[in-house]
Amino acid sequence: MLAALVYLVFAMFPHVAQARFELIKEWVLAESLENGSLSAPFPGWQLADGMVYLWDDNGPSPYRLWRLEGTTLTPVTGFNFDFDRFVPNAIFSQGDRVVLSGTFDGVQGHWSIVGDDVISMEPLLGPVPFYAPYLWTPTDAGVVISARTDEHGRELWLMSEDGYQLIADLNPGAADSHPGSAGWDAVPIYDWHAAFTGAQGPQSRLMFSLDDGSSGSEPWVFDAADQSLTQVGDLVAGEEASHPWWLGSVGETQYFGIIDRQIFRSDETTAISIDDRVGLFSYGSPSSQHNFVLDGALHAWWGPHAFDSYGYITRINPDDSIEFFRARRFPASPTLELDSVFPFDGAAQIVSGSTFLKLQGSELVESDLFTGKAGRPGVITWSESEVLFEEEASGVFQGDVYCLVNDQSVAMWRKPQDIPYAGHSVVRRGGWVYLRTSDPAAIEGEAGGRAQLWGMPFPGGCQQAWPEEFHINASLNDAWYSPDTPGQGFFITVFEEQGTVFAAWFTYDAERPPANVQAILAEPGHRWLTAYGPYQGAQADLELEKTSGGIFNSAQPEVSQVFAGILNIRFTGCNSAVVEFLITDTDPPQSIPAGSIEIERIAPDNVAACEQAIARQ
Repeated sequence: MLAALVYLVFAMFPHVAQARFELIKEWVLAESLENGSLSAPFPGWQLADGMVYLWDDNGPSPYRLWRLEGTTLTPVTGFNFDFDRFVPNAIFSQGDRVVLSGTFDGVQGHWSIVGDDVISMEPLLGPVPFYAPYLWTPTDAGVVISARTDEHGRELWLMSEDGYQLIADLNPGAADSHPGSAGWDAVPIYDWHAAFTGAQGPQSRLMFSLDDGSSGSEPWVFDAADQSLTQVGDLVAGEEASHPWWLGSVGETQYFGIIDRQIFRSDETTAISIDDRVGLFSYGSPSSQHNFVLDGALHAWWGPHAFDSYGYITRINPDDSIEFFRARRFPASPTLELDSVFPFDGAAQIVSGSTFLKLQGSELVESDLFTGKAGRPGVITWSESEVLFEEEASGVFQGDVYCLVNDQSVAMWRKPQDIPYAGHSVVRRGGWVYLRTSDPAAIEGEAGGRAQLWGMPFPGGCQQAWPEEFHINASLNDAWYSPDTPGQGFFITVFEEQGTVFAAWFTYDAERPPANVQAILAEPGHRWLTAYGPYQGAQADLELEKTSGGIFNSAQPEVSQVFAGILNIRFTGCNSAVVEFLITDTDPPQSIPAGSIEIERIAPDNVAACEQAIARQ
């Protein structure tokens, strides 16, 4: 009974997750939410220095604005607006200043985030003259914002140290400079996300799709030097709009397509058509992971559109020649769609369900990239040397998350077995990848529902990954210790056939005995404890025992063995383990707090044998 009670208490202590993803924070609902669901804040706004800000709409925490640096999550405690009255738009950098844009009681405003304080910028820049802003792109002259006013409609504005300035009333009067009713909103013809996060630094020239009221939506360039707007070209003559949309960049050259499927090359001064209007250009927005440069050629993948049933890879070569590759015909079943197109191992790799292809020269051939590693890999993100993917496609995190590196598939994240996860999402911000997870109770807003935020450095996150499926085996039999406490340690013995572990713990009393206490053999402060119990996977859950009452090399008097607590040993590798302990047999009771010890072998002689044993598992 006592042992069962101690196990229950010990289970309340957190265990370190054996995964490259680190659990940053868990939110738990103490009571049911009346409206909405609980979801971990999404890492949405990244600044130039790699700092990320998150907005939490309905978490159980009293904080709604958070700052994330790597895996350190800190609430911005100075944000004290009434949550029901404030709606955030974005957070961006303006020089050295961090700016929060949003509406409070329906009034647009900007605030500066200084440490944990949020300070209104109205005394510095004056009242915001517009509402419904969009874009927030840093340039050499300030931050370009697409915003609407009653007087000018939606136009481009500049936010600088001098305040807010209308760049141009391009479509005079209350009319917009772009056809918002068609779904376009001052469309940027550049990598807006990279410019917004500061990854490219402030820009001197930017192309937008704008409408001056006479030529339709066409490409225009904003020049930060003189804060001017200049039309690049009227690509479709007359009032008919071309609706240019960015395909990608190679160096300083921008490529974009237009509504009638032509593709253009532009130096941001002029635009030149580089095809004959017979291409297979599907109009729409590509996923960021499907747009890349390989061997000097731009590769863009476009999914099926209303007027075709194919998925295409468009390759624009350095000589402006264009090639179209039909990756697969899309059947009616949504489970057989083209999942991912990305560069790896010098080729454009293609994942479509359980079919793996690569673009070799001008031919699509079979690829063995995932052969034997995953039946339906869902690629999350990639670098030149690593691919992060889920075990099953058709939705993020249908299975566990793995990393493909050096032709090895290594587990990076295991779905916790105690939570039936139902909601998942992923985002890459700078050098990190973040997972956001939630369970059905959290989605329903029920008490006890949990949501979690996980983070992992990427690329490089799995270069030194340990085997996730580590199993205890007899090659771990050795003397182990902590370098922080020399003179103490453990003898660990694994009995594989029985599935049990025995450990002898050589340590000292919690306090030194008085100086007048003498011992005939050894010294009076010595203590040794033993532990025995079953193991599963990488962890052994042992009962701790204290043996006392005997004398040296004699069977009399008889010794006594009493339950003394819990000892759990969790192996994280062939030369690393964590010992977690809870000792109950003390006087006074529980005078030794529960804790953990990181241990390693005293000598590395048997590490190689362990690694060979793990490789055979």
